[in-house]
Amino acid sequence: MTEFWRLALFLLVFGLFLNTVLAVIPSHSTKIFAVTNDGEGLEAELSLRIESGTGKVFSGVDALVGTSTQNAFKVALDVAKNYVTIVDNYDYYFEIKSSASIVDGPSAGSATAVLLVSMLQNNELPQTVAMTGTVSENGSIGTVGGVFEKSRVASESGIELFMIPRGEARQVARTPNGIESVNLIEYAPREWGIKIIEVDTIDDALELAFSDIASIDVQQHIDASEELFIPESIPFHPKLEPLHDITEDYLQQAQTRLEEARNALNTTILSDNQLVSVMFDSLVESETVLEDAQNLYDQNFLYSAANSAFTAVVNAMIVKDIAQNPSILNENSTLFESKLEQLQLELSLQKMRLNGRILVDQVDWQIAAQQRWLWAQNNVHELLTTQTIVIQTDGINGVNTVQLDKLRDYEFAMAWKEIAEVFSLELQNATVQIQEIQSFRTIAEQELVKAENLLPLIGLDERVDIQRRFDGAKTAQSLDWFLPMAADASSVSFLIQAEEQMDGKGLPELEELLNQKIMGLDQKVGEEKPFVWARIYLDHARYFQQAIQYYKEKNRTSQAVNAAKSGVSVVFLAESAFESHEQIYNQINQLPTVPFDPEPFVPPTGFEWNDWWTIAFVLIFLLAIIIVWLLFQLRKHKKMGAGEPISSKSLREQSREFVRQSAELDRKLVQGKLSHEAYFKKRDELFERFSHVRAQQLSTPTGHLAELGTRIKVLEKDLRELRKSLNRGEVSQPEFVERFEEVQRRLKENQGELEKSRVLVSKGFSPLPSSNLPVIQKAGLPSKTKPSQVLQDIAKEIKKPVKKSQSKKKRTRK
Repeated sequence: MTEFWRLALFLLVFGLFLNTVLAVIPSHSTKIFAVTNDGEGLEAELSLRIESGTGKVFSGVDALVGTSTQNAFKVALDVAKNYVTIVDNYDYYFEIKSSASIVDGPSAGSATAVLLVSMLQNNELPQTVAMTGTVSENGSIGTVGGVFEKSRVASESGIELFMIPRGEARQVARTPNGIESVNLIEYAPREWGIKIIEVDTIDDALELAFSDIASIDVQQHIDASEELFIPESIPFHPKLEPLHDITEDYLQQAQTRLEEARNALNTTILSDNQLVSVMFDSLVESETVLEDAQNLYDQNFLYSAANSAFTAVVNAMIVKDIAQNPSILNENSTLFESKLEQLQLELSLQKMRLNGRILVDQVDWQIAAQQRWLWAQNNVHELLTTQTIVIQTDGINGVNTVQLDKLRDYEFAMAWKEIAEVFSLELQNATVQIQEIQSFRTIAEQELVKAENLLPLIGLDERVDIQRRFDGAKTAQSLDWFLPMAADASSVSFLIQAEEQMDGKGLPELEELLNQKIMGLDQKVGEEKPFVWARIYLDHARYFQQAIQYYKEKNRTSQAVNAAKSGVSVVFLAESAFESHEQIYNQINQLPTVPFDPEPFVPPTGFEWNDWWTIAFVLIFLLAIIIVWLLFQLRKHKKMGAGEPISSKSLREQSREFVRQSAELDRKLVQGKLSHEAYFKKRDELFERFSHVRAQQLSTPTGHLAELGTRIKVLEKDLRELRKSLNRGEVSQPEFVERFEEVQRRLKENQGELEKSRVLVSKGFSPLPSSNLPVIQKAGLPSKTKPSQVLQDIAKEIKKPVKKSQSKKKRTRK
């Protein structure tokens, strides 16, 4: 019996010891909430299973989890190490059960951290508690999007306490009463029967999660949040109908750009978690800005809405480019230079469409399109011609902020180019034009001289918009674009005058100045002439006029002052648009017009083509040029026949032709227009014709480097396509990992070979021994026995029956 009690005592002590060491909850779950692409709220379940291990994280999910969500799991583990010391003694199996096919975004980070810490501390998280928000390694909770919808769905799923990031209680949302600003801390208990509290850290969340919900006084949290300003609707002017349609389309485009950026960020290969977090915060902020833009559009503040959407678009393009190609932030990035050159080409083509004649009945949109083109062109020219010497690299974990600034300038140029394209579409509605453009030179030069005289009064370093407009006017002068030259120069003068008049004034004086300007300009504009941009800027100034009253009532003087200063600057822009366009309209009325000819107009040069002797001379000169060119081509052809090296231009041309013909053969094979025998026969003939070109190309150092560069681009494209296939559910996770690692291995090999070859070439050595000349058959041509696997896959897709109806799960972000 004694031995029995000894054994029982031992087991009891051992059990208590074991319970102390392994005092964790092995399995638990919590509800999380997301918002779909359509803006609908969605409930999901986050479950966690803890087993003995070495601190590894696994994610097994019904839906496809994106990179951002997986990263949130790892950050939660780092947060847990601040609370318990046993984190590395276990492995963690996270699972998200959702009706969505893809789950991405780190907005479940805070919920994950709270669930994990409570389980490791042997505290069972109540099922009536939930939260949303990102989490950083120090335990701070960051902002997320869609808080209003998430809160509503949480209330419908039985949640009694829903915690949100600090500063997000104030939401502008569509309620049964229309668009209004609501404080969720006050609104949610009254309308939905759920308590909502703002939290800063995981400490706050853990304390609230295990407190008595009934005893929480939400009134203590209401004053902590700030009400958002929503202007009252203003009348819509018929002359602004084009801007109404343009803004509506642009808001939709901005939404698409944000979604593309979020998708790119979810599948990024970036390993810098802090940079990923910063980019995600940028997207969340942009989504909020876009929501405000939609509300402004509904209230007829069209330019205010478009301007906000423009900011969101630029931020989205920056995030997308970095997420898809992190190397774009490297100094002397080849990809960045390529993008710049492509944009310069597009701007050159766009210039041809904007050049020349003056379109009388669409002159306001013509000037606006040319201004945006000038701003974009100046940005690109600056990026292409300015040599930047980086003395110190700083930023997020060594991110080159100089290159980031360059990328931002590029994205602004791209966005301005796109806006110029949208504005230029209005020119198709023109009916009459003026071909005499020199008569506008005097107006433009007078405005530019006035601007130059005022420039010393202000420091341009502090006013980027003034510098941009002045540079635009100077570039317009070099192109003989006198209308945008006058408009930009006039805006410079008026903005400088605005700065002078605001200097030293307090809120009452600023508000009075704004009101007087709006009233006076309203009377000047009238209804006789379009004055499109004067009206547009006036409406934007009215937005700030309402904002001043709102902030004054809330005793938020500093914000009222900022609104007043912005409003004064905008109303001076409106006055500038009125004055410059008034001069242009008056000059137009004095000139003869002709029907609009959609063909490109070339400004007259003064050359008389009825001079027959001149015509004969030109024809003889052109004939001589053609003869010389033909002789040169004949000589080059003979050299190629003798086996001498051919030019790199000829190599490129013949390479492109080979690729084009090869692709055409593949297409015909897939479509069944060629049998396998005919396909291989024609392919071999094509190979024979191209083999001598390929051999010469690869036997030169330049050709070898080009070949390696091409291989790298192809492999990089393969990686992107693999990620897209994974997101679309076309490949399984194991298959994706296997194929991804193989392509990545080949990519690294080729990158390494490229670096070595460049070093050899720089030292005067050939990087390609004769014994190592590549063979085309090894470079990717399919074998003679069967078509390539890619062709087989394409053929299978073509033969698949088309399903008439197919349900799609919504893509969601948390």
